Amino acid sequence: MNLIFKSKNLDREVFLSELYDLPLNEQKLLYEEAIESINGIDSSIKEISRLEKQSGVSGDTDWLHRAKKKRRICLEFAAKLNTFINGAETPKVSYEEAYKKHFHRILLEELGPDLERIEAEAAELARTDMG
Repeated sequence: MNLIFKSKNLDREVFLSELYDLPLNEQKLLYEEAIESINGIDSSIKEISRLEKQSGVSGDTDWLHRAKKKRRICLEFAAKLNTFINGAETPKVSYEEAYKKHFHRILLEELGPDLERIEAEAAELARTDMG
């Protein structure tokens, strides 16, 4: 699965697989845009959460799912770009990481939005376990 980032700064869509081929100045612009997007998404999620608690009304779970998905994509782009910008080699992926990535992708294809609900429930239970 080749992730896509629709860049306003570069005025085009950029595939994760083509990041290495971008000139350094474009990598830096895209990195800054990805970080800005992550911060914006985090702020929006925090504000929605605050409003939900204040009003007692549940928010749009589809919106939250889309926002979290966009955040994960931005984070993946930012991490990879950070590696390239700093001149470090891309770290090798362990078998376990590769397995989890593919397993999650297959689950998402099979379960669709139900997977996000299951993951959210598991995360909440884990937070409860941690105190």
